[in-house]
Amino acid sequence: MSFILLTGAAVNAQFKKGQLMPGITVGSIFFNSGKTEYSAPPPTTGYTSNTNSAGINLSPSLGWFISGRTVIGGRVSGNYRYDKYLDASNNVTFRKKEDRVTQWGLGAFVRNYFGQAGRFIPFGQVAVDGGLGNARTEGFTYTSTYRETYKGKSGSSSFINAGVSAGVTRLLGEQVGLDLAIGYVFSHTQQKFTTDTFRDVGIDGTIDETLKSEITTRMNNHGVTLSMGIQVFIGRK
Repeated sequence: MSFILLTGAAVNAQFKKGQLMPGITVGSIFFNSGKTEYSAPPPTTGYTSNTNSAGINLSPSLGWFISGRTVIGGRVSGNYRYDKYLDASNNVTFRKKEDRVTQWGLGAFVRNYFGQAGRFIPFGQVAVDGGLGNARTEGFTYTSTYRETYKGKSGSSSFINAGVSAGVTRLLGEQVGLDLAIGYVFSHTQQKFTTDTFRDVGIDGTIDETLKSEITTRMNNHGVTLSMGIQVFIGRK
């Protein structure tokens, strides 16, 4: 009983003004693999489409308690995503596309804890991030009369994210906590993409046509996030 009381006292006194809160949050780690089969009445030939995707989002952070419940801080965000698409007919791949997107940025957050009793402490958080990135794409397409290959990359890319979340910190000890949270995020991304396309008419190994295209895209996205993180609470002596 004395051990339980001492542990509870340590938890209740965990958060104090002036404490530091370094940590890292995993916004998402995912891998998707899918297969779709397309069929049609003769003489149209069906085909199979395979999709593979993987990505990770990491946000190391450092917070400072300005009171016994409120934390302000900054963080570094890093995102990577890879997508691969393959279309095949009669076990022959006639279309392939690979995309790679990398983003990195800086941000700020404000977190408020609701209570300090127990090992499960709920919180609300507001965060804003902004930064730069790059994207690359490449692939090919076969038809009965030509083969077309292309490569593209973004010359300039920027993003801004703003989000709110609610979660709980599960204290694993006096100085370490596990975060679980769900939230909403708004994201704005702008990029200028340049693509070079090469067409081999007759499929004889000779490039007969070339094309360069430049496209600027602006995208707004609304999403739901699930995140997990580890926080360390460094107190004043």
